[in-house]
Amino acid sequence: MAFAKERVYSGNVIDADTKEPIEGAVVVAIWLKELTTSTEAIDDVKETLTDGVGRWSLLIPEGKIDKTILDLLPFSGKTISEVAGPHFTVFKPGYCSWPDLSVSICRERMKPVEAGEFIKGDITNITIELPKLTSNKDRRRTLPELIHGGREIYIKERRFIRLINAERRYLGLPEYDDLKEFEE
Repeated sequence: MAFAKERVYSGNVIDADTKEPIEGAVVVAIWLKELTTSTEAIDDVKETLTDGVGRWSLLIPEGKIDKTILDLLPFSGKTISEVAGPHFTVFKPGYCSWPDLSVSICRERMKPVEAGEFIKGDITNITIELPKLTSNKDRRRTLPELIHGGREIYIKERRFIRLINAERRYLGLPEYDDLKEFEE
């Protein structure tokens, strides 16, 4: 399916304290399909890594941004679903993941970025500041969960899998061994 227009999401990822660019952070965009049965399934994933100056960019087809999909007609065993997103995660081992605010050090030191800004229009030059974590306890608490969704999703999040496994190794936690084939 060809989309007439693509929306650009881009920006910088920097260290919250030093304001230096963070190279090699993964920026993951996911779309969740919310079914009428009150369950969610992953509809799609896109990812990219920040470059040497902390820049990242993703082209998102216009048709992938918050839309209702009539999967099947009501009253015939068919469902209507909403595709919500994109929802973003930014992760670099040793830093608070964005937008994770579950750890007080992240909440206190992370510059707020309105998530709604990503939906309202073409986002360019948005800066995401990631606070550095110094304790393994905080690193464990902020380790993002892998987005599970089967082979076709894992193939699309290879960099995310690689960085999560690298952090799990560093922290002495078991890796996602069954997903190593998908690491990039």
